[in-house]
Amino acid sequence: MNSMHTEWLQEFIGDWLDFGDSAALLGPGHQTLGLRYETLADIGTLGVAAQTVVKYFSLEEGDVVLLNDPYSGGSTLSMMTFVVGLAGGFSWVIRTGFRPKLVMSKKLEEEGLRIPPTPLVQKFEMNSLIADAIYSHPQCPPTMKRRMTSLIPEILHKVRTWALLHNSRSPLLKTSNLNDYLQASRSHLEALLSEVAQGDARVETKLETGELIKLKLSLKNQQLFLDFSGTGPSQRICMTDAATIGACFGAFKAFLNTEIPVNSTTLEFLEVTTPLGSLLNSKYPSPTFRGMTEGCALVASTVIQGLSEVMPQRKINLGASSPLMISLDFSDQRSFFDVLPSGVSASSLGDGSDALHFWTRNRLQNSVEEIERYFPLRIHHVGIRGKSGGQGKFRGGNGVIKEYEVLEAAQLNWVLPSNKIADKAGLSGQSAEIILIEDNKTRIHLDQIEGHRKILKGSRLIVSSSGGHGF
Repeated sequence: MNSMHTEWLQEFIGDWLDFGDSAALLGPGHQTLGLRYETLADIGTLGVAAQTVVKYFSLEEGDVVLLNDPYSGGSTLSMMTFVVGLAGGFSWVIRTGFRPKLVMSKKLEEEGLRIPPTPLVQKFEMNSLIADAIYSHPQCPPTMKRRMTSLIPEILHKVRTWALLHNSRSPLLKTSNLNDYLQASRSHLEALLSEVAQGDARVETKLETGELIKLKLSLKNQQLFLDFSGTGPSQRICMTDAATIGACFGAFKAFLNTEIPVNSTTLEFLEVTTPLGSLLNSKYPSPTFRGMTEGCALVASTVIQGLSEVMPQRKINLGASSPLMISLDFSDQRSFFDVLPSGVSASSLGDGSDALHFWTRNRLQNSVEEIERYFPLRIHHVGIRGKSGGQGKFRGGNGVIKEYEVLEAAQLNWVLPSNKIADKAGLSGQSAEIILIEDNKTRIHLDQIEGHRKILKGSRLIVSSSGGHGF
């Protein structure tokens, strides 16, 4: 396949990934041709979702299978995944999110409505009985019916568009050209690997919740081996094996700080071992919200530490790597959810960035006006948390600080970053903190890693995320 065809395929695949919050396009052999991700979990789970669906359904053109079950290739329960049949045996995976709710749960079903792979559309016809059963479930997201009413026709329109394009461009989409395209991606990755150091490293990440992540990393022969044997069972954080793989790939990509296509051949360069039943390879019905969010960040940071040992000239001095999360649940079933990014730690190459969602891409933040319109909240301040980044030759990035006034009584739920990396050199950034102010005078520091508390109308919350480590 010549370079013109390669460029056309790259652009063509990219066009089909520009839909929803994240998406993947798979070929007739169920190989991932391209993938666009918003979270680390998406990298490992989107392809698994499609592979799970084709195990149980004969996916035809115009079929749409819905799922959100993490143990079937889903992510958090608030993220709906649609596996769509296209002409020529191709399939398309789309993921779109609803506002999550922070729940301290012991079982997956307590986190929300779990949907295993479910045939929602067959041969372009909506299965109304199944759709209505989902919409009527008490845990169904309140806006789901309205969203689906517009989303499903958009998806089916794209399916018909694909059929026209496939018929007119079928020679370029034949298997041999697709294989050549994937091999070109692998060759690009191998060229990058030939320029970096190889070696071994061992890393342990101890969490304040009592959990332990152990990693033996080996980068050699253009392959990255990541063995998490010895990692303990979950106390609070539960991940699926697919999400762990996604976090590992995302960490490697971020560490090199260069563009690497995400497809079957590049994902295959990873060999990841996770003990079944550990926090990195949990079993149903373990709850997975914290695993898909905080857990993925912790795994990625552990991998970054290992790579920093192998390639010290690129070292990143990681501090708190997971975000601060809060939710406010009001009596009318409305739930406000917010994630405050920490400062990015400095590296051997320069300062860290301020208040950046380091592990999340393309995140759309609601404006202050939107939040105050939809929720009984007043936001008094949003800004950079000055001098919260660690000092050193290169400065760690600053965290962010927000001040909310609660205009109705609510329940506050929170999760603080659960890993604090020991720092004997004094380069640490400031830790995350939440301060509750009642009656305009009483200041209460909420310093538990996770918790919930009833708060009164008129209370104020000052929420500050961590600063990054200096270097």
